[in-house]
Amino acid sequence: MGQGDDGTVYIAVSNHDEVAGNVAIFALDPGTDRIRLLGDLKLVSTAAGNWRNGESHYKVHTFLQKASDGLIYFATMGSGRPKRDRGAHVYALDPRIEEIPDVRLAAPFSIASTRKVGPGSGVVVQQLGIKGMGLQPDFADVLYLMTWGAWRTASVRLAHGIFHGMGHSARVP
Repeated sequence: MGQGDDGTVYIAVSNHDEVAGNVAIFALDPGTDRIRLLGDLKLVSTAAGNWRNGESHYKVHTFLQKASDGLIYFATMGSGRPKRDRGAHVYALDPRIEEIPDVRLAAPFSIASTRKVGPGSGVVVQQLGIKGMGLQPDFADVLYLMTWGAWRTASVRLAHGIFHGMGHSARVP
């Protein structure tokens, strides 16, 4: 869940189907108890040419967080079944017009599960999902991501579409 400046609450609802996973994005209008469907992530990424046949993103595991650019960012968790998906997508809901672009296409690079930065593949991290995401107000255009699977961290420069692998995140034994 996340919230716009006008109080609208945005909700990501998944089907939790690891084979045919998809997530719908809804808007809950403040004070009216009215919920509207804005779209689903498979439809958004398919329209952008960034959803492959057999791909599955069965949940959004991050909060929907507003960044300094006014957009509300969130990321997907891909499935491990029937095979490991190609990686996590990042989306940025624009609350002014309620559109949800697949923002990963704008950057020319992806971070591989081996921590190497390579040519863009339409996903943020290859063969990993995004478990957590953070925004730091003191660094207005930086988004921090933590992957699921290999516990890697990455930063994204929102204004430039630059992705940077930062290494392993801390683990508790």
